[in-house]
Amino acid sequence: MRLTILTSITSDIAMPPDVQACHYEFGSSVVSYLTGLGIAEAYKPGEALFAKDWLPPSEPFCLSAHVCSTVVVAVKRVMPNIDWDAKSYPGSYQPVQLDSSKYTLPCSCIDWWSKRSCLCCACFPLAHCINGRCNPCLAQTVDALDPEIYKKTLQIKTFCPEEMRGVWWLEDNLAHETLVIFNDAKWLQSEDNPAIWEFFHDLPQTWFRDPTLFGYILGIAAAWKINDSKWTEQWQSFVPIVFNFDKGKAYLKNFEWIFRINEDEWQKAAFKVLPDGTVTDEVGYMYRWRRVMRGDGSLTSAWADMEAMMKRPYRNFFDPWCPCWPLCIPVADRNIEMGKSGGIQVGIFRPEERTATFSGCCCLPPCPCPCMCPLFAKVDGQWAEQFGSASATSSAPAQQEMGEGYQPIAQN
Repeated sequence: MRLTILTSITSDIAMPPDVQACHYEFGSSVVSYLTGLGIAEAYKPGEALFAKDWLPPSEPFCLSAHVCSTVVVAVKRVMPNIDWDAKSYPGSYQPVQLDSSKYTLPCSCIDWWSKRSCLCCACFPLAHCINGRCNPCLAQTVDALDPEIYKKTLQIKTFCPEEMRGVWWLEDNLAHETLVIFNDAKWLQSEDNPAIWEFFHDLPQTWFRDPTLFGYILGIAAAWKINDSKWTEQWQSFVPIVFNFDKGKAYLKNFEWIFRINEDEWQKAAFKVLPDGTVTDEVGYMYRWRRVMRGDGSLTSAWADMEAMMKRPYRNFFDPWCPCWPLCIPVADRNIEMGKSGGIQVGIFRPEERTATFSGCCCLPPCPCPCMCPLFAKVDGQWAEQFGSASATSSAPAQQEMGEGYQPIAQN
């Protein structure tokens, strides 16, 4: 992500829509940074500056230039320089992580890995609360097969391109995370090539995980990551991806690429890296992104496949209550089983959709709370950064003009 200083000024001017302002205050050791994009490290017009590791800075930089008054620096975004021909689709779908001869699960005789695992379930209510930053109502346990739970998020104003709107199923992913909604991510379109978009999605929010020990560890790690002083108001953990819809590819890292198969499916491949840093063409991990619900709320054919997987019968009498039930199935089946999710998921919705309910006990119905706990109740992320969080008196986000050719879904 590169930011280029266009000009330095000492008075207010009308900024073009593709330019944001960064303010330096005289005598202050703290430099305000472009929210979510990085911090200025260059001081002369025309110089390039770079966001540090794609993340907001953990520490403020000191301004070393001589400034006698408030200076406003106009900054213009420049998309990352990516070689879109560096990697090609490997030719076929190769979920090597499902092959136990190539991808070994440690201690697989104990069921820590199943996405319906009950290992340490006595700790789940506490883990659920910690997952919500110690707010018992922040994380919610939901039925993933209920289409209604996604529709409010799909109806928000969004810059999300039509190609990616909706609910996506992470099929064959061994990590205990199952569904993602892209509408409430931050989307930025390239000025030079309208087919290229940068995407930033908060890991804690509308990223649904399994209510297991592994799933809660992932959720807690995402919710409690802290980079700067805004952590009490904004999620600090997010995924940056660059999409090129003309090429049908998306770039995450030099060894991680996503390839479009059709309008409702992308496949994410992680290629093996040699000790010297060379990225090979051999696939080390691969799974599908399948759209199960479109941006308008209609279901795709993948929904039936997901429903069949989530409603599958248990493998034997001991599954999932006995931690040693995997001893009753072949080792080769354990990786395959780990890729299959259950219908109950844990997710954090946008502040406007949160309810005063504790749903962290998997064996009990949701428990209504007398009021919403105020602890981090309004924490929000990338989408709110682009549109503005809801105020105390209104649930409607701040208005913002849409990019030409990409219209938002109407607000309810």
